[in-house]
Amino acid sequence: MDAAERDALLGRLDERTENIKETIEVMEIHQKEQNGRLGVLETWMQRVLGAGALLGLMSPLFIFGIRDVIVDLFK
Repeated sequence: MDAAERDALLGRLDERTENIKETIEVMEIHQKEQNGRLGVLETWMQRVLGAGALLGLMSPLFIFGIRDVIVDLFK
């Protein structure tokens, strides 16, 4: 392999390396955006789950009429 072939090969290798680097940078930006969206989704899921759990715990109190007892306790 002479110097010209080696330089051409190194040039192509450098281009490929640069393309891979750019692709990874774009993927990293996209991943950060997705992580942000997932964080918001997890927050909303926790809120919904918390509201459902609270409703699940409070509904028997209202069904069985214990609500009046609890209201009297906090007067």
